[in-house]
Order: sequence, then structure tokens, then C-alpha cells
Amino acid sequence: MVKLDLELVPTTANGKSFVLLFFKAPLPKAELTIIGPSKWEKPLVTDDQGRMTLPTPWAGHYVLEVTHFDEKPGGSREEKLSPTRHISSLSFTQPTGLTWPEKR
Repeated sequence: MVKLDLELVPTTANGKSFVLLFFKAPLPKAELTIIGPSKWEKPLVTDDQGRMTLPTPWAGHYVLEVTHFDEKPGGSREEKLSPTRHISSLSFTQPTGLTWPEKR
């Protein structure tokens, strides 16, 4: 069940596919970043249906981060407000995959 204005939702249990929802609707062509073990990171873009499949080659902890600007500014004629920035993140652990060498 979606609870946030901007939310990353898995499409299957324990899967690598997610959909990015903005006010419960898929958000196409949105940019996000995946950060993996040892601070490895990669930019990603959702498809036309707001979906993406994550590259998770290593076993370990991952974080997804996304920022979306709602381009509908508000305010009155005298006072214009900037677009609203929405930020969401999701963390998960990938139990299988390559092992990352530990730092000594």
C-alpha cells in the first residue's frame, strides 16, 4: 500500500524490479541513484511505466535515492512559490551475489 507522495515500490517480493510512484501514479523517465557495497553507485532512469530493474551484482546493503521536483509552483500573484521537491529513499539487503572484499 502506497503511503508517501513519492515512493519506490517493489513489483514482486524479494525481486529486483521496482516502480516509482508519484501520488500513486507511475513516474516515467525519472532519474534515481542506486548505491551499493563499498559506496559503488550508478544512475538509473525509470522506463515509460515508471519501472526499473536494479543491478545488484554484489551481496550486501543497497540504497535507492530519488529526488523529484513538482513543477507546479503555487502562491499568489504577489508571491510566487518555488516548485516542491520530493525526496524518497529505500534500503535493502541483497543476500546473494559477489562478495565485496573487506577493507583491512
